[in-house]
Parts: sequence; structure tokens; C-alpha cells
Amino acid sequence: MTCARRTIRRGRAGHYAGRPRTEFGASIAVIRLVCHQLLRTADNRWYWYQRYHHLLVDGFSFPAITRQIAAIYRAWQRGEATPDSPFTPFAEVVEEYQRYYGSDGWQRDKQFWQEQRGALPAPVSLSDAPLAGRATGTEIWRLKLDADAATFSRLAAGAPQCQRADLALALTALWLGRLCGRMDYAAGFIFMRRMGSAALTATGPVLNVLPLAINIDAQETLAELALRLAGQLKKMRRHQRYDAEQIVRDSGKAAGDEPLFGPVLNIKVFDYVLDIDGVQAVTHTLATGPVNDLELALFPDEAGGLSLEVLANKQRYDEATLRAHVERLSALLAQFAADPALRCGEANMLSARETQRLAEINHTGIALPATTLSALVAEQALKTPDAPALADARCSSATAKCASRWWRWPRCCARAGLSPAIAWRWRCRVRYSSPWRCTPSLKRAPPGCRSIPAILTIACA
Repeated sequence: MTCARRTIRRGRAGHYAGRPRTEFGASIAVIRLVCHQLLRTADNRWYWYQRYHHLLVDGFSFPAITRQIAAIYRAWQRGEATPDSPFTPFAEVVEEYQRYYGSDGWQRDKQFWQEQRGALPAPVSLSDAPLAGRATGTEIWRLKLDADAATFSRLAAGAPQCQRADLALALTALWLGRLCGRMDYAAGFIFMRRMGSAALTATGPVLNVLPLAINIDAQETLAELALRLAGQLKKMRRHQRYDAEQIVRDSGKAAGDEPLFGPVLNIKVFDYVLDIDGVQAVTHTLATGPVNDLELALFPDEAGGLSLEVLANKQRYDEATLRAHVERLSALLAQFAADPALRCGEANMLSARETQRLAEINHTGIALPATTLSALVAEQALKTPDAPALADARCSSATAKCASRWWRWPRCCARAGLSPAIAWRWRCRVRYSSPWRCTPSLKRAPPGCRSIPAILTIACA
């Protein structure tokens, strides 16, 4: 859905009552494959609602069709001729694929993916529910994160050898692996299958989701991981025409029997800007089809920023958990932006909120007054003179009595002219038979004295 007006405010387009019926599992027999509606909500505000069945288009086709419609409208506004269609018949794509099937190129791709399949790690998921081979529901959560432009720019500046999209992919892959506790796992990656093909100028569903082996070395930096993943994807692009379903069949299983990968990664570089004279527009994606587990769409923009869209199967995730995970991704980005040399295994996976909460929980220190043990005893004697203070098997003593005995020995020593060191050495030779006979010795102990008897230590504790 595209919202257009002369002066536009960003808003939620999801309030439109006619939500895409594909969200509710409507069958092909009941719904129209294409639906366009132009809704006027104010003198200068319009909603252009577009819906296509996924049998007809993919993520590349939708903005391409929208751009052509905008070009036609723009030409009519100026009184110009209707521009020619840039699209070629999809039949040419079908014929090309039929020639590819069974060809030498197909055989090379098959061998490549058989080798990849043999070394592919097991898939992972952020959900505790068992991972199925295909989507079991159509309802999804949709969360969006706009990365702080300054933070992401610092990250890119710290790794000039990497493309921004590659850094974003590496950050997301590390985030998934660390949260799952798996440094080796299989993710899905979406390839458009259009470069060098008749599909480049055709609309239709030709994208391919192929397994990507994520192997994270805890000692490498984010830039090193980004370069390595970029190298893997470069090799995979040469073989991107091979169907993912065929990879499963080649291993002797039926497509959908078991998952080939878990979360799906998607770098979207499509142009969603609607170029019509005098009109500002924002495109809102309402539905993109079912999601088996989790899909992470990365949107690098022309200004160097990055936004992330998280799509999650509602049967496997709750919204609060997803939002907590997204907060952790923001914190991870900030760490690598601040320290480009940070190792992948050393990054903290707590969000800013969790870090603050942990600091509050661990803040257990108590400010103690600058005083002495004897002063505390005297203070307590004034507060509760008759309260029991010490007791053993033979007798007990109240607080005031203990305080009185506490001062008796130091005063006797002082009257006798004994220095603290002499009084302490003499007292340590005495056999201590009760706590109040040993605690007064502390008053005459010289500074730094370490010869405190064990019984004295216990009594003072």
C-alpha cells in the first residue's frame, strides 16, 4: 500500500479494513490474483492499495510494476505519450529454464549443491518449538528496526574494506548464532535469479531461497566475518539457478519433509520510492506471504543508513520476545561500532535495558559509617542497655554490662602506663575463656597488629 499526499506524515497503513485476504489463508479459487484500489481519505491524501498473489510476483516484481505505473501516470500528467512497457513475456523465462534443466550448467550446479549439502550444518531457530519443513501458518509478526545512522556509519568507517550490506549481514548472522548458542548453523539466503537471465526484464516469481552455511570463528572480527560471508555468497551466486527443492530431492527426501535451513536472510536493494511530480509517498508492506520460522530483511539505503525488518511466524514467537531480541541487535551494533577490533566471541549479547537491569541487581553495596567496633558497642549500649548481648553455656550478659567490661581492660592498662603493644602481647598469652574477656584487647591492640587469636576473631565477628 502506498500513501501519497502533497505533504505527507509517516503513519500506519494497516488501519485499512480490507487487509490482504492472503493473510487469512484464502484459496486461489476465492480471491482475485490482482487487486488495485485508490482510496481518498482527505483532499490531499490518498492510499493506493495493491495486492498480488505470490504466484504472479516476487519482491523484485512489485516495485518494478509500481515504477512503471508511476511512469505512465507521470507521462499523462505532462501530456506525453504512454511509455513503452519495459517487461518481456514470462514465457521466455519458462523456456530459458526448460533449456537449463538437464544442461551442463545444471549438472555443474547439481554437483556444487550436493557438496554444499553434505557440509551443511544443522538449522537453528530462536524458537523453542520444533522446526518444520514448511510454514504451518500464515499469520506473522512484523517488526522494524531503523539502525542509528551515526552508529552504523562508524561501523562502516571502521571496516572500509567491507560493503555496508555485507557488514549488516555479518552482524545479523552473528546475532542469530550467539542467541542460539550455535557458531555453526544453516540459514536461508534469498537470491533473485535474474542477472544474466531473461527474468531480468520479466515480472514473476523466480527468486530462490538457498542454504547458506554460517560458520563463525569466535576469534575473528566482524569485518573478517563479513568478508568471508561475502566470498561464500559470490560462489553461491554462480549456482543460484538450481532449485532449493531439488537440493532436498537429491538427498533422497521429499521437499518439505525436513527443514533445510532455519531463519532466512534477505538483502533488499529495491527502489520503493514512488516518483510522481509534486507528490511525496511512502510504501507500506502489509504482507509478503507465509514465513516458516523467521525472516530478516535488510534494507541498505542510498544515504548509507540501514533498516531491518523482522518477520516471524506467530505460531512460533510472541511479540515481547521478538522485541527483546531486536534490542540485543541494536546493542551488538553499538559495541562493534565503538570497537572495530572486537572479536565475535567477546561481544556482549545483553541489550542496553538488560545491562542496566543487571547493574541494578548487582548494586548491593552499603555505605558504612567511619567508626570503630568499640564505638558501635557503646552506641548500642545506650539504645538497649538491658538487651542480651553475649551468652554461653554458663552465663549471659546484657549490652550495658558488656560495654562496661569492654572498657575495663584498656583503662587498667592506661592507668598502669602500659603501651598498646605491651598490653596486646601480654593479653594474647592469656587463655580466653569467654568472649568479653578477649574483646577488650582490641582497644589496646597496636595499629596493624596481625596476631589476633582465633577465639578473638570469632568473638568479634
